[in-house]
Amino acid sequence: MPDEGLTEAAANEQGRRGEGTQRQLGRGTALAWIFLAFLLYLYDIGWLDDFLRIVLYPLKGLLWILGKSTSYDSWLTWNTGFSGFDVQQFFSVFSALGEWENLSRILFNIFVVIALSVYVASHLGKGLGWWATHWKEIVTTLLLIFTASLFLSLGVLKFSLPHAAFVLLFYFFIRNYYQDKVMVNIIFMVLLFIDYVGYGMLHYFAPEIELTRAIFPIWLYVTLVTSQQKVESPLITLLLAALLIFTLGNFAKDAYAIAVGPADVDVGQAQTEAKEQGKTVIQKFNEGLQAQLEYATGGYYKGRVEENVNEPLGVYFEKVRAASPRFYTDESVEVWGTIMAKTLDQDEPVNLTVSCKTKENVPGKVNAQKNASFKIYTAEEEAISCKFDSEALGRGTHEIQLMANFNFKTLSFLKSYFMDRERLRSLRREGIDPLTQYGITEKNPIALFTNGPVRIGMETNPPPIGISSNDEPSTPYLGITIENQWEGQVTRIKELIVQIPRSMQFISNCDERFEWIPPRTLEDNDYNTYVLNDVGRRAFKTPIGKDTDIDIEYRSVRCLMHIPNAPEALGETPVATHFFRTSVTYDYELKEKQNINVELPPGTEEEVSSGGFCKNYDLNKIGESALKPCQPYLTDFTTVHNEMHFKDKIDLLMLMSVAYQESRCNPTILNGGIMQKHGRNYTSTDPVQLQIKEGADV
Repeated sequence: MPDEGLTEAAANEQGRRGEGTQRQLGRGTALAWIFLAFLLYLYDIGWLDDFLRIVLYPLKGLLWILGKSTSYDSWLTWNTGFSGFDVQQFFSVFSALGEWENLSRILFNIFVVIALSVYVASHLGKGLGWWATHWKEIVTTLLLIFTASLFLSLGVLKFSLPHAAFVLLFYFFIRNYYQDKVMVNIIFMVLLFIDYVGYGMLHYFAPEIELTRAIFPIWLYVTLVTSQQKVESPLITLLLAALLIFTLGNFAKDAYAIAVGPADVDVGQAQTEAKEQGKTVIQKFNEGLQAQLEYATGGYYKGRVEENVNEPLGVYFEKVRAASPRFYTDESVEVWGTIMAKTLDQDEPVNLTVSCKTKENVPGKVNAQKNASFKIYTAEEEAISCKFDSEALGRGTHEIQLMANFNFKTLSFLKSYFMDRERLRSLRREGIDPLTQYGITEKNPIALFTNGPVRIGMETNPPPIGISSNDEPSTPYLGITIENQWEGQVTRIKELIVQIPRSMQFISNCDERFEWIPPRTLEDNDYNTYVLNDVGRRAFKTPIGKDTDIDIEYRSVRCLMHIPNAPEALGETPVATHFFRTSVTYDYELKEKQNINVELPPGTEEEVSSGGFCKNYDLNKIGESALKPCQPYLTDFTTVHNEMHFKDKIDLLMLMSVAYQESRCNPTILNGGIMQKHGRNYTSTDPVQLQIKEGADV
């Protein structure tokens, strides 16, 4: 974000929200904070007494020796447990705030001075432009500092130093993973109030509601919900579900205990109502937090794609090799290998069929079957064997093709920026780069897609895209490309789903290639979802990839969009960020090739005469005989002769053809033929005997 040079209008727009950088939360880091939050929960409910007694005893003994025991006893107490402030004490402090002495003690103390100094020093080099445009962040930071100062004046550190330390460290940690610092400050002030005062107020005003810290551990919930939204981890989701069940179960039990006062209370009904109330509260809280995260980061879908950009997803042949360096014509030919898979959803298997053949379409058997079927889960592998019967393959080099047909899914997303068209034109007239003006470094985002056999390309107008809230229409486009990446081909597109921001729509459903469908999940509520129909499948005609007749590596469509609700698309920021998402489910045929050599059995002599290739044919008609593959070599013996010096093995058929051409004879079964003298391993140094009988024209 630039330090200086902001126009007044741009500065005002930029300051409407606190903007900052945002980092990606790692799975290990998230689990570490969840573990610390769980330890804090055990500490708060008093389950770590014995452990801390053992740990702190040597330190307390040292302080006693040094004569400092009395001064620091309250800081190192091993009596764990934390329940927040006494509500009456809290209210008495507020009632006394009207006195300047009490108010000044909260507003001006060593903590406030240090906190303000650190904040100012960390932003000192950003220039006046930054301070002018980030006034909301500055104000909320000041309020947060004064809130913390209020709690410190009430004796937070003496209540529980470990609890206060966790809250402080968690704030400085979690703020790095959210772009909107203003919202982080506001939410943290609310959390501080709930943590230190909220439980006490609930007990004071509604003692019949037993929603205590032991049943609803707020910091454990915050770490779990944040981690679950930021990191794709089944373990974190499972832990959050377990905590919800724990809270709902205890809440239902307490509600039941309250309800059983009258003898005629329906116990089942009381339990059910309590569970439903708890479920509704938590569901609303989770939905609200999830919506905020979706708006700020692109949501779970984006994180899922980013995590799998470089992952080796798909189906792979590995360790493919021939069972022998050479085979003989009187024995079977076998190629071995393994096949393994890795998918986006680790619990979803890949269904695949494996077959094999030669380049000349001679079929083989895979694991003694014409087509072997497998169901493979992530990281599993299956052994395969491609086998051809004896005499099935003639002498020479053969290309064996292993083919795996499987179903797969690829995800992709594209980020783009939108601005009010008039503001965009105004900045460009002044020679100002709009994206640089508002601190955006990723100026030309490219589509990211999960690894695998298919690449999903997406593009739209160069950002930022200007849209208008008046009658001037805005019709940006979205281009989608499905491109083959592997040695194989897409044989069928089963489903193609495109999601665009809710404030935008495809014009005429992209020339009637798509059908609009309602949201399938909570995360889909912010998008218009379109599914490819039969008309669209003709645009994405298959097969796509290699080994097809026309060898087309990609197919594309382009869809025009209109924006009926420009204010919703622009939001409250000068530059609105939106995401476009595509997922495609398809059938793919993967090919792996392996060359093998087939030779004559040892000691075999093969006489090739007229019946072998050229019965009563003049060499001028070579194109009509079995020698057709050798025709290019028959026109220039010098070239062929030179090539022989660079070959270890020379095809016998070619040598015989050369011998015929050189001798200018046309032998028949009566007057001669050609015999190989050394059988299977014929090289350029081995002789060929040309047998000419009486009457032959030499």
